[in-house]
Amino acid sequence: LSRKHIRAPSEGVITERRVANGEPVGGEGQKKVLYVISDLSSVWVELSVPASELNEIRQGLSVLAYSGTTRLKGAVVFVNPNLDQATRSAHVIAKFPNHKFLLRSGAFLTAQIIIKETKVDVVIPQTAVQKIEGENVVFVRNPLGFEKREVVIGAKDSKNIEIVFGLEVGEKIAVTNSFTLKADLGKTEAGHAH
Repeated sequence: LSRKHIRAPSEGVITERRVANGEPVGGEGQKKVLYVISDLSSVWVELSVPASELNEIRQGLSVLAYSGTTRLKGAVVFVNPNLDQATRSAHVIAKFPNHKFLLRSGAFLTAQIIIKETKVDVVIPQTAVQKIEGENVVFVRNPLGFEKREVVIGAKDSKNIEIVFGLEVGEKIAVTNSFTLKADLGKTEAGHAH
């Protein structure tokens, strides 16, 4: 028995060992692959996109995903033209750099494909905007608590909304539980009406 040096054909991490110590390899009926090596410095992520949104998706679009609190940025590299008959969605492949090895094979994640990016001055969470008497309002912090302020809204996505007018950069607002402030305002106004 002599020691053999096995040279890997590429860089990577051994992710699977297919033979045991002393097991013959390479001959007829014997295993030919000793180890599986994966290059995890970049990974391909398979995304499922509904048919209704597929016309907007193309190669090169940015893709955002989160691993815990870390934001990862990748890009669409392939859009499958065929729909899955059961789910009526298409598979889209996005490539992410994975230098910190945050993405792992077989893991699930939620990702956003960025269709269009627009630079705006003031963006707040949609949860901060309330509708009072047909007007969009936010509750702005003042020395005594919060005051109601009418705003003009612009573009929005699934979480955030642009404020075109009525709010300055840096002003502190109620982002969560603004519906409670709306309810308290309604009680106060009802009390003044009597």
